Formats: sequence, structure tokens, C-alpha cells
Amino acid sequence: MKTVMNYIFHYRSFKERRKILRHRMTPQESILWNYLRKNNLGVKFRRQISIGPYIVDFYCGKYKLVIEINGPYHNYQALYDMGRTKFLSSLNLKVLIYMNEEIENNIEHVIEDIKKIIGK
Repeated sequence: MKTVMNYIFHYRSFKERRKILRHRMTPQESILWNYLRKNNLGVKFRRQISIGPYIVDFYCGKYKLVIEINGPYHNYQALYDMGRTKFLSSLNLKVLIYMNEEIENNIEHVIEDIKKIIGK
């Protein structure tokens, strides 16, 4: 029996967009991905996953954790970002949002934040 959650993740209409985003990661996404990939933190993370009408940067299913990296363009889409966070939170997902500068200048702090949530 399929659940509602099966229909919320991985919208087929986003398949090509997800693929493009995975191949065109920002420098900040690449930096964080190097820490998250291949179970480096002891859990599996996926990148550019669609959840409902949104494509999130990183997702860990085991901990229902979404990680978003926001650049300067997010200053102009604050309402979109708030709607995204509200929607994801309504699914009982934990959402962490970091700015590009945090990834570039303080990646160790970002990784420590993530480790606290996943219990490492």
C-alpha cells in the first residue's frame, strides 16, 4: 500500500531539473557535499531531492533532515523560502539553513551543527 509520503517525494516532473541541479552545484554546495557524501558522517545524505513542490539541496531520510544553502539571491525570495520551510516543517522535517558565507568561512561549525542533530 502506498502512503501519502510516497507521492510527496521525487515528483517525476522535477526529474530533469534535479539532474541539472546535481550537475551544476554551487561552489558552496560542493564544499558541503564533500563532507556529506559517501556516508562521511555515518549516515546517507542525498542531494537535490524534490519534496512536494520544492527541490532541497540535501536530505537525510534517517533523521528527516533537510539542509539548504542560501546565497544572496535568497534576499529577494524571502517569502518563497519561508513557504518552503513551513511546508517542509509540516511534514515533520527538520530544516537547517546556512548562508554561502557560513559554508565558505566556517564549514567546521556547520558540520558540528549537523553532527549534533544526527548524534555524532
